[in-house]
Amino acid sequence: MANKAFWQGVAIMTGCIIGGGVLALPYAVAQSGFWSALLLIVILGLIMLFVNLRIGEINIALKKPHQVVGLVERFLGKTGKNIMITAMLLLSYGALVAYAIGCAKILSMIGGNEMMWRVVFYVIGAFVVAKGIQVIGGSELFLETIKLAIVAIIVLLGMGIDKVNTATFTGFTLNGIGMVFGVSLFAYLGIVSVPEVYELSREKKRLKKIILIGSLTPILVYILFVATVISKTGKLTTEVATIGLQQFFPPFVSILINMFALLALATSFLAVSYSIYAMFFRDLLMKKTKSFIFAFLPPLIGMFFLESFAKTIDLTGAIAGSTMTILLILAHRAARKKYKNISRVPLLLDILLIGVFILGAIFAFV
Repeated sequence: MANKAFWQGVAIMTGCIIGGGVLALPYAVAQSGFWSALLLIVILGLIMLFVNLRIGEINIALKKPHQVVGLVERFLGKTGKNIMITAMLLLSYGALVAYAIGCAKILSMIGGNEMMWRVVFYVIGAFVVAKGIQVIGGSELFLETIKLAIVAIIVLLGMGIDKVNTATFTGFTLNGIGMVFGVSLFAYLGIVSVPEVYELSREKKRLKKIILIGSLTPILVYILFVATVISKTGKLTTEVATIGLQQFFPPFVSILINMFALLALATSFLAVSYSIYAMFFRDLLMKKTKSFIFAFLPPLIGMFFLESFAKTIDLTGAIAGSTMTILLILAHRAARKKYKNISRVPLLLDILLIGVFILGAIFAFV
């Protein structure tokens, strides 16, 4: 039973992290140098692992699960809480718009225009949330097994067809690195899963192992996926990576990889949209109808004005993701003053980390 809870915790973390963002990563890398982008992906993944461990440590010190908004409010006050809620809403709204755009790009290959498919996908997703249909609940381990299996097939077949074109693995430059930062940070944001994982395993060593495996697995998946796509499509990589990649596979495999993309985008859409709806309804005590409007109307409007899947993810990740992460770093420092069993992190290191996120947010506009 304990072993099942352990792997369920890993599945929750990887499921929260590996979502629609992975599909935009190869395109972001293609806009920059391969090696500089890959290095940033690894470094940012390790930084987010460090942040996840710190969130877990605070939950252990408090001896009960606290969502990230609650943690920030407890240690940074109401101002910190309001900034965190604003950042989370921006992240969530941007994600919903991006997921709708991405799904529309894939579905339009079977006919119809992208805007039509955006509306169809969005309406179906909103209907599912409104009806409270538990599409994802309790099936994290099953869904993550399917997603990782499809990624493995893509990597194995992609690396095995003809030969790997290592000629595309070139470049070490700061050009386009801003988009790599924004998309990568978006793709690594699994901070909200840590309190849920803590509930499954309240023992310190086990929680640390879950966070380590749950945070390191996406780094490996992203490296392999990016390398596979770039080796085939190079500078012609599409915003939704599987669309450009499908031409290198047999028809059945092409259908499979686009189903993976739809699965990643659709499950992420449902999880994010339900969390926003639940926040308005349960946490802010709004009525259901008002909660539904606040959850779905802003992204619906944004969907008609934003066109780029990758750029939407980039801006959302760089601005909202950086803000959220900085607040959690500050909350950890504040918590250390009250709970001596929380690890001490050198001030210089945190200043460096905060500087990285501020620069990353600035680079999103360059």
